[in-house]
Amino acid sequence: MLTGDLKSKIDQIWNAFWSGGIANPIEVIEQITYLLFLRRLDDLHTLEENKAVRLGTPLQRRIFPEGLDPRGRPYEALRWSRFKNQAPADMFTVVGEHVFPFLRTLGASGASEGSTYAHHMKDARFTIPTPALLAKVVDLLDAVPLEDRDTKGEGSPELTRSRTAQSFCVPKADIAANGYDLSLNRYKEVVHEPVQHRAPAEILAELVRLEDEIARGMRALEGLLK
Repeated sequence: MLTGDLKSKIDQIWNAFWSGGIANPIEVIEQITYLLFLRRLDDLHTLEENKAVRLGTPLQRRIFPEGLDPRGRPYEALRWSRFKNQAPADMFTVVGEHVFPFLRTLGASGASEGSTYAHHMKDARFTIPTPALLAKVVDLLDAVPLEDRDTKGEGSPELTRSRTAQSFCVPKADIAANGYDLSLNRYKEVVHEPVQHRAPAEILAELVRLEDEIARGMRALEGLLK
């Protein structure tokens, strides 16, 4: 649910895309989805690192592999927390030439959170046109809270609102299960109400009545013209 400060942040992100040359809403949602997914992957990797430090054990689940990617860039450099602090031109190169190819191979590498993510990310496209726009969007998305306590809207009637309504809440688990797809149609329920149509005989009778009325009007008009 979008309320208050969070809604303002989302509006700023949309405005950045529009002013940056991307006016197609589907494309905007697509790029936001990919970038938020990247941020989430980094968060999960960080959780695993912290867990390993606390337990004094090796990292059990590694989302970003060790070593270099096929183009010679360290996988460590592909993490959100790393590239978000780079200069716009460097960030643009890393995201376009390294991060998105990595996204497309998550399923094959086994580093993803499951086949659902692999399915949604296998065709990931990077279409942000300029380094300046990417840097601005990354800064804005980095300020968007992803924790449950920041987004659930305690006390709001939208928590129990049906998904047939204009706005409603979606559990984070559902969003994760859909590969962080933020398209409204992915979660909205459509109810088709039955439509009562008039009987054909009734429609024909109405047409006959209208034709008679028009004929009477024409005859009255002819009388006035004589």
